[in-house]
Amino acid sequence: MKKCFAMLGMILTAACAMAAEPVRVIVLDFENQTGQRADAQLGGTIDPTAFAAKGANILIETLSKDPGFVLVDRRDYVRQVEKLEPTDSGKPTPTQPTFIHAAQALNADAILRGSLESLSTGKQVINQGGYHTEMATLNVRVNIQALDAVNGTVIAANSGTARASFRQTSAGYT
Repeated sequence: MKKCFAMLGMILTAACAMAAEPVRVIVLDFENQTGQRADAQLGGTIDPTAFAAKGANILIETLSKDPGFVLVDRRDYVRQVEKLEPTDSGKPTPTQPTFIHAAQALNADAILRGSLESLSTGKQVINQGGYHTEMATLNVRVNIQALDAVNGTVIAANSGTARASFRQTSAGYT
């Protein structure tokens, strides 16, 4: 999954290589688009929504190490905007500002949006010579898009998969 984030970072860097200043980027939260719930019988109680919420933190951690990017924290701004009640000709309106409005107000160059496309878990139980071992497997597919902060057009998009297996025994868990 980190390869996917690094690849998107390289795409954004190449697209903005002409600019002398670092690219100002706003990272949105990851969306859970798996459409599933956790299944305890298939390897645990991993909640896809909670797992998706961690995606933005991984992306921020990866991009913060690159001097070509300046990350803009938009959470406080969005909270303030949500408290405002927009009006149209003096009358309240249900229209709320979008993330593009936030990006324009914060003078961002690009917006990164991610989604958790699929999350699957598996479990295999091995009994050998009186020892009990479980192999838990986690498969993840993510999609990341870079959007233009002016009009919301897609600048770059990338998807990637990751798989990890964990051995669990009655003596210890890894």
